[in-house]
Order: sequence, then C-alpha cells, then structure tokens
Amino acid sequence: VYSHWMAMILLVGPNSKLTFKSHFKTNVGQSLAAPLYNLPLEKITPRQALDYMREYCNLTAGGVKRNLLSKLDMNLSLPVVCRGFDELFFEAGAEAEVDRWKLTFNGLEVVCTCAFELQPSVDLSGVDDKEVGDMEIEYL
Repeated sequence: VYSHWMAMILLVGPNSKLTFKSHFKTNVGQSLAAPLYNLPLEKITPRQALDYMREYCNLTAGGVKRNLLSKLDMNLSLPVVCRGFDELFFEAGAEAEVDRWKLTFNGLEVVCTCAFELQPSVDLSGVDDKEVGDMEIEYL
C-alpha cells in the first residue's frame, strides 16, 4: 500500500495486459488539479482531485497504447479510483514485469506503478521508444 488513494487503468489484449496505477493523497490531487481548474488550492474539492487523477491515468495509458498500437491490439478500460488498501487485491501475476517510480514536487509525491504481462509469442522489437520523449500531455 503506497498511499490513501489509488487511480488505475488497464490496457488489455489477447496476448498482453498492462496495469498502470498512481497512488496519492487527496491533497496531492488537489495541488495538481488547482492549475487545471484555474482555482486556488483551497477551492478544489476532493471530487475534482480524484477526477484529475483519473484523467492522468487515462492520458498516460492512451500514450502507451498509441506507442504500442503497431505491435499489440489492446483495449483501454475506464480509469477508476479506489482506496489505496485495495492494492492488496490487485497484485501483478508472477510473470509480470513491474516498474515503480515516484514523482515528487513541492514536498508532495505520487507513486506510480506499471505491471506488464506479455505472452512469449509477442515481438516488440519494432516499437520505437524515441517517440515517448516527444510526447506532451495536455489536460482537458
């Protein structure tokens, strides 16, 4: 369990499964959402903070899907937010590659995890990772 809330989204295909999660506290979501809504921090509601983190997951997974589209047929779920303790029920499979990283800013943090499960028959040698650096995220 990394934090109070967990926003997650799934990319699923016949030969692969990717789960992206962001773990955060309400005040972190509010801090991130305030510039988007052009409101002072104290005016951002917890609901707006959770909506922001769902959108963050959606944009992140959309970028991943776009970069893998030439190699993998994957469908994107709707992003959901649940309690951080629900992480106990969403553990990656034994064969999954899992990466974890922490985004820190102004003394706040978001912990992100990505679990990728791939059947051995899938070839990703043609996926170009150079495009990822050129991606810009635009919220709403």
